[in-house]
Amino acid sequence: MDNALTQEIGRLFEKSANLEQQIKNAQKSLDTEEDEYTMYLEKQKTDSLNAIRLGEIVKENGWISKTEYGERASNQAIKMIRNATLAQQTEFLPILKEAKNNKEVNLAEMAFVEDMILKGNNKKQLYGTQLSFNKDKGRNDVYPIENPSEVNARRLSVGLDSLHVYCKKFGIKYTY
Repeated sequence: MDNALTQEIGRLFEKSANLEQQIKNAQKSLDTEEDEYTMYLEKQKTDSLNAIRLGEIVKENGWISKTEYGERASNQAIKMIRNATLAQQTEFLPILKEAKNNKEVNLAEMAFVEDMILKGNNKKQLYGTQLSFNKDKGRNDVYPIENPSEVNARRLSVGLDSLHVYCKKFGIKYTY
């Protein structure tokens, strides 16, 4: 679906995605960490402003549902929320939960947002999407999971690969 709203969502999303790509491309060639940090701050600012604008759009029009605005715009909107601050993510959570109940949001992306919020609040995550540095192991590891024996069932219910497959992408062997 292509209308003024979906075009605006697309422009906001692309601005952030382009900055992210610039950072990735520049990491190898930047002279100092300060240059990389400056670019990162610019991306954070853009992501925060995108979330503010997305909030205004959602307040005026409701959630950017797959049915009404198309899967692409809906996915772009939730990915913008993934890049938002913890406070902004938390503000969107009730709207996202309603969209989740109505199957109007990408469930896998929603799982990432839910886990990000839980991790940000120092709570155990549900889907195992978040990693953190494990000081004891001296490497990245899966952030603690609520009821880890049930994590794969939760992951599969939202369309995510098993935790084993996900961790393998990062060179992590997960055991609980």
